[in-house]
Amino acid sequence: MDAFLAASEPWLAARVAEADRPSALGFDRPGVVWLGGEPVPVVRRGAGGGPESVAARPGAAVRDGRLVVSGPDAAAAAAVDRWYRREARAQLEAAVATEARLLAVRPTRVAVRDTTSRFGSCSATGTLSFSWRLVVAPPEVLDYVVVHELCHLREPNHGAGFWRLVAEARPGFAAQRRWLNEHGRELLAYVPRLVPPLD
Repeated sequence: MDAFLAASEPWLAARVAEADRPSALGFDRPGVVWLGGEPVPVVRRGAGGGPESVAARPGAAVRDGRLVVSGPDAAAAAAVDRWYRREARAQLEAAVATEARLLAVRPTRVAVRDTTSRFGSCSATGTLSFSWRLVVAPPEVLDYVVVHELCHLREPNHGAGFWRLVAEARPGFAAQRRWLNEHGRELLAYVPRLVPPLD
């Protein structure tokens, strides 16, 4: 066991250093959520567990450029999660509809998941699955992932034909792919950091 730990020490040290490194994109900033690559300030309403929090129904919605989260503290994270999933579904379904028409393909279904290991996938039956965290990234990154998965409906591998198809559909895709290579791990690890009640 000691030999295993000694041999694993460099790997463990690298993982700890990575976990302690501040967010390059600012995702660890408290009091904001991220949408389309931009921070959105969070405002809490009826939080804290007092009498007004009982009356405030848990929910989250963008108003005047801010995400207003209502309800008791215990329900805030779930309300933000539901909001993110609604946003993700709306944006991903719109992007899939637009890009599928241009590529002349027909996915069978769009699924939005809480994945932390990949941004998207395409099943043999034509189901496209996406991480809700794509709505946190800049819009062009979300669009690239959608095009990438739609291209798998015509080319199920990552061969030269697949990349030609992606390049035809999205000529600037290299920049978005680079963004994902640089920031993908941070994006997949994103968890909103809410602030204590503001009012």
